[in-house]
Amino acid sequence: MCKVLCDAVSYPEKCLFQRIFVAFPAQRNAFLNGCRPFIGIDGCHLKGKYGGVLLAAVAADANKGIVPLALSVCEIENTETWSWFLEHLHNYFDDGRQVTFISDRQKGLLNAIPNTWPFAYHRACCRHVYANFARDHAGAKLRNLFWRAAKSSNKHDFDEAMALIKDEKIEAYNWLERELQGYTWSMHAYDRNCKVERTDNNASECFNSWILPYKDRHALSMLEEIRCRLMKRFTKRRNEANNWPKTIAPRIYKELDKTYKK
Repeated sequence: MCKVLCDAVSYPEKCLFQRIFVAFPAQRNAFLNGCRPFIGIDGCHLKGKYGGVLLAAVAADANKGIVPLALSVCEIENTETWSWFLEHLHNYFDDGRQVTFISDRQKGLLNAIPNTWPFAYHRACCRHVYANFARDHAGAKLRNLFWRAAKSSNKHDFDEAMALIKDEKIEAYNWLERELQGYTWSMHAYDRNCKVERTDNNASECFNSWILPYKDRHALSMLEEIRCRLMKRFTKRRNEANNWPKTIAPRIYKELDKTYKK
C-alpha cells in the first residue's frame, strides 16, 4: 500500500488543496533493503499555473544510483511544510537506523530536522556553501583552501587549512565560523554511521534535472509522470542487478579494483 497523504485548507463555501505527500512500497523497500541511511533533501519551485514547491527525499543504492524516496507538493518552503514532509517521511521510512541528511540549508530545515528526526545527523552541501562563500570571498587561493578544509579527512589537516584561510583573509574565516555553526561540513567530522564520504547534494540535483520536463504541469499530472518513470527505473535497475557478474555492485568493484592496482 502506498503512502499518500493530502491536506486541504477550508474557507467559507470552498475547500482548497494545500499539500500532498507521496511514497510507494517499492521506494520504501529499496531504502530499507538496499540503501545506506543517507538521504538528500531538496526543494524546487514548480513552474505551472498554480505555482508551489516540490519537496523531495533522495537516497543512493548499492551502485551509487539515485533512489527517489518521497515527494511532496506544497504551498511554500518553510519550517511548517518541511516539518510536515519530514514527519511523514519518518513515519513511513524509519526502521530504527540513525539517518544522515544532506541539504542545501533551505529555509525552514534548521528547525524541521531536529523536530522530526531528533537523532539524525545533518550535513551541509559544500558545493552550495562554497557558492555563497565565493560571493564575498572569491579567488583561486581561497577556493583551494576551502575545498582543502572541506575534504580534510582528519582534524589536523582541517585546522591547518582553516589557519591558512584565516591568514589569507580573516573575514573569510569568520564567515565560515559564523555561517556553518551547527552544520557538519568537513569530511573529518562526518559521522561514521552511514559511511558515505559525499560532500555535496548532487543526488537531489540530479533528481531535480530528471523531473524538469514535468515541473510546469498540474500537480496530479506531474506526480503521475514521475510515478511512471519511477516504475520503469526500478524495473530496469532490478533487471540489471540480476545480471551483475559479481555480488559487489559494478561501480564499487571498479573503485576497489583501481585502489588495488595502485
